[in-house]
Amino acid sequence: MTFTYFDRCYPLGVACGSWPPPAPAAPGNPPVAGTALDLPVDLICTGVCTSASQVSPSFFARYRLGGVSTFAGAVSVDTWQLNTEWVSSDIQMGYKLWVRTIQRTTPINTGTVQTSVQPVLPYIYFDATPGSNLANRVDAYPAGGVPYMRFFRIGYVINEFGGRTDITYGVPHGCNLGVLSGNYFFDYVNNGHDCYQQWYTPTGAAYGVGAFYKYLVTDTYDADPIASNPTIHTNYLYSGPAWKRNDQNVISTDVNTPYNIFRGSDTVTTTVGDGATKTRSTTWFYTGMNGDECPSFATTSFCSGGIRTVSWGGAFGFANLPTDVDHDWLAGKVRATARVDTDGTHLFRTYNHHIKQDVVINGFQDSRRVLSDYSYSWANEWGSWSGTRTDTTFNSLGAPVMTVEHGF
Repeated sequence: MTFTYFDRCYPLGVACGSWPPPAPAAPGNPPVAGTALDLPVDLICTGVCTSASQVSPSFFARYRLGGVSTFAGAVSVDTWQLNTEWVSSDIQMGYKLWVRTIQRTTPINTGTVQTSVQPVLPYIYFDATPGSNLANRVDAYPAGGVPYMRFFRIGYVINEFGGRTDITYGVPHGCNLGVLSGNYFFDYVNNGHDCYQQWYTPTGAAYGVGAFYKYLVTDTYDADPIASNPTIHTNYLYSGPAWKRNDQNVISTDVNTPYNIFRGSDTVTTTVGDGATKTRSTTWFYTGMNGDECPSFATTSFCSGGIRTVSWGGAFGFANLPTDVDHDWLAGKVRATARVDTDGTHLFRTYNHHIKQDVVINGFQDSRRVLSDYSYSWANEWGSWSGTRTDTTFNSLGAPVMTVEHGF
């Protein structure tokens, strides 16, 4: 696999004239050739780092990805070309890099020899809409120098076959600005809103705490403009979000460490279709919240002793399931699923149990694998449940070596 990359100075396709490149023009002014529109040039250190902004490591990409090519030996398999543009979603925020299209080329091979190149496939096209230019700051106050920080999200995608997917975003659990302006770090221990706080130094302003939205995809609409088939509407319903304490924050005192690591929702219900012709499924996730730190002054029941305790019992209508501790290493893994009838009856159910396999090299943990060692699946057959259990054994490399299925 090979990668093609380019400098990310303005205009695209032209290398930066110097390094570090000049800072971009002030917001509201047209871009200047040879400048880096979205790089933190004040953080770039090429010699002795004496600037006040260069006292700690900073990580960012100097280059933009232009293409990816894959090979089987010396034979080309696929090539993807990325076409990017500079876009401005907010006059106060300057220009940002936007991937406009991705285009794939697949060569025709005979044996180990490439005989010809197939005409490239149509573009996959990405664009924003007025509804996807969203404000990031909850506590924006433009008159006081606190911008909305609007950034584009993907509003719609047109795939290689002409199908179009429109995306709707929202904050279904809202954001209580009154809570944010009060004893915010304590309140965020049990934050059920779609917003969070972050220590932040805006350009030209003092270091402080900002409140930011966390947008979720609430609906998608898959249309077929070519054959005029009916549009497929998919809705996503989320339980309240889980926010983990940011234990990587450089400011680590007990009272000012925010809870801003988004761990998602433990329950997501997906409904496809509208009216009587729709299907619904529910997925239960681990969020990895067990063991999270709580401030010493927190008194909620799940923060006893300064440590959060979270576990999932055998609920959701599943019989004889173990109580699963919501370990940090399980975050994002699927615990259970159910396909649900329109009247709420479960038609199919699944459950996954997980184990961890640590890889230790020279006495240090190098990586961790999370594996499903057994799972259940059930089917509701005219009100009577039948199912199977699948047990999987893994070797020391995490590869399955034996699978046994049991009916019941």
